[in-house]
Amino acid sequence: MAHTTSRFAQDTADSHQAWLWVTSLLALIYSMLVIIIRIVIKWGVFDVCDSVLAIAYVISLVVHICIYVGLQSGLGKAAFLLLPDDLLSVARLVFVTRFLLFPVLGMSKISVLLFVQRLFSPESKGPWLTLKVAIIFVSAWAFAAPAIMCGGCRPEYFLTGEPGLACGGQNTRLYIVAVGESITEFIVSFLPIYLCTSIQLQRDHKILVYVGFGFRLTIFPLGIYYILTYISFLSSRADNIGIVKNLVFQEALMCYSLILATTPCLRTFVRRFNTGGIAEIVGNEYGRSERMSTKNAAATALRSIATQVRTLGAYSIFDTFAKRSEGRQHLAFRPDLENQHWASVFRGPPVTERNGSTMSEGIETFTTWDVQYQTAEGWEKRRAQQIMSAPRRTSVQSINFITTAQW
Repeated sequence: MAHTTSRFAQDTADSHQAWLWVTSLLALIYSMLVIIIRIVIKWGVFDVCDSVLAIAYVISLVVHICIYVGLQSGLGKAAFLLLPDDLLSVARLVFVTRFLLFPVLGMSKISVLLFVQRLFSPESKGPWLTLKVAIIFVSAWAFAAPAIMCGGCRPEYFLTGEPGLACGGQNTRLYIVAVGESITEFIVSFLPIYLCTSIQLQRDHKILVYVGFGFRLTIFPLGIYYILTYISFLSSRADNIGIVKNLVFQEALMCYSLILATTPCLRTFVRRFNTGGIAEIVGNEYGRSERMSTKNAAATALRSIATQVRTLGAYSIFDTFAKRSEGRQHLAFRPDLENQHWASVFRGPPVTERNGSTMSEGIETFTTWDVQYQTAEGWEKRRAQQIMSAPRRTSVQSINFITTAQW
């Protein structure tokens, strides 16, 4: 006769563990897959935003571990099936997950704001200062939210389905946290979009930016259901087993927030997001592309774009017309970042088509630039500063980017 005992958790009247097992495992898998994609995309060019998100992932792993340990100890089963000591330990684990949820949500939002801040130079005082204030506000809320939600509470009653036992004024706490989370989510979603409106981009390019950052708004349904299921649990009188549905939405909310922190880094959304109207020159083959512009001088490198060949994306704009010449010069891609993003620039003759004619497109003189990334100190840095402050720039027809910074 075949053995009828199931190896997997089953959903019964006395146990709802199956739902929490499935949700927690899927949340862990999906969030880890996304962070692996982010690591591949940004290999070798990690920044503060990646460090903040890494901390959020570490905290989320602690939350997952608490859930798994709790499930092994009886989380999600009817209270009468557990020993008092087991019920107490599970309640404390749930308290820890509740407390750590909000730092994870906050750090994922801070990571997005730090990523957006990198797209603007400190010389852009308005956007730079606005983003800094937003980062400070969201950071403060990331510390305040868990204190509001769990401060003064008794962990041993966190699995009790009666209002007022675990914390005083639980509904009020929930409403305050819901309002605070909504405000911070709106800031993270709409601030990059608002800053983008001042940038000269084509309509379809702006739509990509709107979708990339506005997609965070899809987290609101999960947040609403998280609040509603917890309010429902408090009046359910179903100790332990009644909190499963709320923990399911908690796991989904945490996972989705971590995923949304990486969405703007994907090339589909970010490749059109240029700083201050600077023309985009991001190559699809060995970091090469061609573009012409005669706007005011500026140069910057956006290292967070995922090119197909994992090379360093860069931007370069030059003003006025100048005589064509050859020689080796140095250029700072990001003058606002000290000792970073310096390039060795070789200026050569214009690119010639197969028929022997120079591609001019109505511009008299063009120059081909070969740019190779390198760190620089001393005279190279001073020379680069001299070039950047020169009154005239060379109009360019093509710019070839060859970098040693691998992604």
